[in-house]
Amino acid sequence: MFFLFYSFKQKSDMRNIFRLLILCLCLYACSSDEASDGQTAEENIVGLWKGSDVVFTIQTDFLQNGNSFSRTCTSNYIDSDYFIEFMTDPMTFDSNGDFFVETICDDLDPYFEEFSLFGDGQWSFVDSELQFTAAQEEPQGITVAITYQEIDSDTIILGSERVQNFEDGPNSAQAVFTVEVELIRQN
Repeated sequence: MFFLFYSFKQKSDMRNIFRLLILCLCLYACSSDEASDGQTAEENIVGLWKGSDVVFTIQTDFLQNGNSFSRTCTSNYIDSDYFIEFMTDPMTFDSNGDFFVETICDDLDPYFEEFSLFGDGQWSFVDSELQFTAAQEEPQGITVAITYQEIDSDTIILGSERVQNFEDGPNSAQAVFTVEVELIRQN
């Protein structure tokens, strides 16, 4: 898949809905361009970063075969071998590795997952948004605008909340998805 490509180890219809919600992530702006260290986000972002934390929560209300129910799932960071490098001239990025999380849902046994973010491609800043354009993942050339909460010389924090609606015949779901990703400078 595209930037939020996930390789999940377990299969389940309900879990697949949650994974689909994750793939629909769209982050929006809430930050200024100048970091607390006096440099711009464009100056601070260049370099190698390691994933140091990720938390996502999905609150979903379902209507399935005339029955309604809700579920909350939270994934908590366990470990990461995920790295992303932002380069200039040209403004490209390259990422590899995975985040490892434990996902806990209201009425399901906890399960463990691993996933990758972003892939490879080009990056740019437009207003207060960090934009990623896919180079190799399908569909190639698609741009996703991600708004950063913080980019300074040591830390990048990306976070968002999105409401997503899904319908499949008589079944539907509305989900509120929140995510926060933290990256720590490696060089």
